[in-house]
Amino acid sequence: MLEHEQKDSDLYIQNTQASCNKLLHDFSTNLAYHQSQLKAHSKIVDENTSNLQRSLNKIAEVSVEIEENSKKTNAGQSERDLQCAEFQSKIKDHTEALAAIDEANPLIEHLSGGSSFILVKGRFNKVCEDYRVSQPQADCCSSQFLQ
Repeated sequence: MLEHEQKDSDLYIQNTQASCNKLLHDFSTNLAYHQSQLKAHSKIVDENTSNLQRSLNKIAEVSVEIEENSKKTNAGQSERDLQCAEFQSKIKDHTEALAAIDEANPLIEHLSGGSSFILVKGRFNKVCEDYRVSQPQADCCSSQFLQ
């Protein structure tokens, strides 16, 4: 019986050693695979880190360019707004001058038709005043008629 128990124990130990050897072999095989995977993934992480840094640098460059372009655009818009206001002012002056001329034409027709100046003096003074407001540098109306 002791011999039988010894044989059973030896068989159990052999089976356990075989199982341990198989597990050890599987572990070493898997370890090599996982080490190669870790190395490959580390390389990918390094490449991605490098790409990310290049991208961040490019973003910084483009951000500076955008800021500069925004400043130039704002300055240009201010200049265009100023030019537009000047142009609108000139258009207004020209429109007022044309309106004064349009008003003066009938007065001239009345005067050239022999009408008395006293009959059109009020309208004449209004036309002269309107024209002076629109064209302050012009002195088309004699001050002697405005009296």
